[in-house]
Amino acid sequence: MYKLIPLLLLTLAPLHAQLSVLCTTRDLADIASRIGGNAVRVEAMATGAQDPHRILAKPSGLLKLRRADVLIEMGLDLEHAWLPALLENAANERIAPGQPGFINASDGITPLEVPTTVDRSRGTDVHPRGNPHYNLDPEGGRTIARNIAKGLALVKPELKATLDANLRSFEADLDAKLKEWAPHFARLKGAKFVVRHGWFPYLAQRAGFTVIADLEPMAGLEPSPAHVAAVMDLIRREKPAALLVPPWKQDGITKRVASETGVRVLALPVGCTNDAPYATWLSWMDHLISALAAAVPEPAK
Repeated sequence: MYKLIPLLLLTLAPLHAQLSVLCTTRDLADIASRIGGNAVRVEAMATGAQDPHRILAKPSGLLKLRRADVLIEMGLDLEHAWLPALLENAANERIAPGQPGFINASDGITPLEVPTTVDRSRGTDVHPRGNPHYNLDPEGGRTIARNIAKGLALVKPELKATLDANLRSFEADLDAKLKEWAPHFARLKGAKFVVRHGWFPYLAQRAGFTVIADLEPMAGLEPSPAHVAAVMDLIRREKPAALLVPPWKQDGITKRVASETGVRVLALPVGCTNDAPYATWLSWMDHLISALAAAVPEPAK
């Protein structure tokens, strides 16, 4: 009996040594799992099938924050409507902003669409530091991975060699995917899309396509009938490849625009979900880029 106890402790030791890493989105959780490997135990607070601007502050989320060794956020105020209050109530000094256990994945991102003035009348999802949806850019994923590797090494310096090796593996997989995506980017160059919310500026810049209109007149606000009519007129004139909407916006407005203009609707997750083919950040990006390219008509011969 006594001989079994040390063996049991040795068996359990690696589990106890794991860092508890809590991420605000599934994208961050997947990349953190790749970088941390067996040294981390990762959870996410939201998936790409949910609006990350409006995550409900549940007691379960508060409990996860209290237990976490590391918190990773997207940053650029993506989580401003719900995370600060939860963090304050959690009172976990390990993951407080400014501590090693708090990782802002947006460090080093050059933000797009930085507002010149901050006024909530311009919309409920206005972000003073710029558009936070850089995770829809392949190079944004690289920045996320590097920030996570750097941050986890600060929390546990003895893991640095492992983290660096895992980072190299992730970047090699990303570089291979970028070669696969090159023909898709070539097809997307110059294409036109209409969107519902500003998810796509980073990917549009990378791939060379143009967002000609947004069904949200201001970030987070529902469109007026006049705005919908103006966008429909533009769609009829410009004939964009598709109207891009998140899954939770397949509503009467979207259906009306599609019905009256004939525009194709692509309802796409805005990040990883718990299900294939979107379960990893790379597979989700693969599906997203492929779907956008497939929506672009073949050039006339």
